[in-house]
Amino acid sequence: MSRVFQRVDGRAGRVYRLKPPLVPEACDLPSVTTILGGGLPKPAIAAWNSKMVAEAAVHDQAAWADLEPDEAVAWLKQAPGRNMRKAGRRGTSIHTAAELVLQGAEPGSSIYAQHVARWRDDWVDQVVAVEQVCVHVTHRWCGTADAIITDRQGSRWLVDWKTGKGVYPDYAMQLAAYANATHWVIDPAGDAHLEQPPHIDRLAILHLTEAGITVHEPDSSIADLWVTFRAAHRIWQDLRTHRLAHVAEPPRPTCDEYLQHLVARCRHAQQHDRRFAARLSAAWPAGYPRLKDGGLTMRQLRHADQLITALKRDLDVPFGPSPTWKTPTQQNIQKGTAA
Repeated sequence: MSRVFQRVDGRAGRVYRLKPPLVPEACDLPSVTTILGGGLPKPAIAAWNSKMVAEAAVHDQAAWADLEPDEAVAWLKQAPGRNMRKAGRRGTSIHTAAELVLQGAEPGSSIYAQHVARWRDDWVDQVVAVEQVCVHVTHRWCGTADAIITDRQGSRWLVDWKTGKGVYPDYAMQLAAYANATHWVIDPAGDAHLEQPPHIDRLAILHLTEAGITVHEPDSSIADLWVTFRAAHRIWQDLRTHRLAHVAEPPRPTCDEYLQHLVARCRHAQQHDRRFAARLSAAWPAGYPRLKDGGLTMRQLRHADQLITALKRDLDVPFGPSPTWKTPTQQNIQKGTAA
């Protein structure tokens, strides 16, 4: 029997695979971190990637000096990935230790586990959930919250462990997304089913290092952070769905379409400069029908278009409405490559 819930990591990021009867129809939902990774600018990551390549070039010359040029370039380009995987393994190990301590295990000799145990004893009244899978069935995303706890004053916190060198604002949006989940996945490795989550009062990022734990609470409300996350989610969705169109031929308006466009440009110009109508009338070619009367040929319309553009330029009037006609044939392009 196939599992109804799975986490799947791929080149495009992590997705959560849900199948009936957990959900009505099978679906792959993106993770919250994947959404934020594609929907928010990450200048710090670009700077870190450059630093990793530069350090590999300076400090690891023995590893690439004897390689062919293209192989050396490829090896250096992979430096950020190698360091990220190393940091990921370290972070996973620390997360596992923190999880076990919150579930009641003794900290042992691990300095990180000892820090978590002290924090637990000072802060935690009840551990509500650990490694809790959160899903939003309407907006279609999924994620895993590190822990939900109740403190000694009765407030319910959703917390996330961070083990890197810094703490960044987008972490707060990640937690706000989890706090706004419509459902929790209960027993994801076994008889998975959905339940409505409890209300979350507060959020905290727990920065866990060898020196100890620092607690960072966002100074924005969960509601405000949720609005920002939804904006990033829409950007991520739009970047995945928007397509370019290859214009195979220049637009070919009909005479009526061209006439309506020129009339709209003239009205726009007259609104910006009352001198326009008189100037156009004085410059109008002899023998041409008036725009309001229609009946101009395509050659006459093009000539009139040039005249209107010249007058608007002289009067410093904006171009005005764009043409409304469409190209007769187009080829869809997906992600910059012709279909």
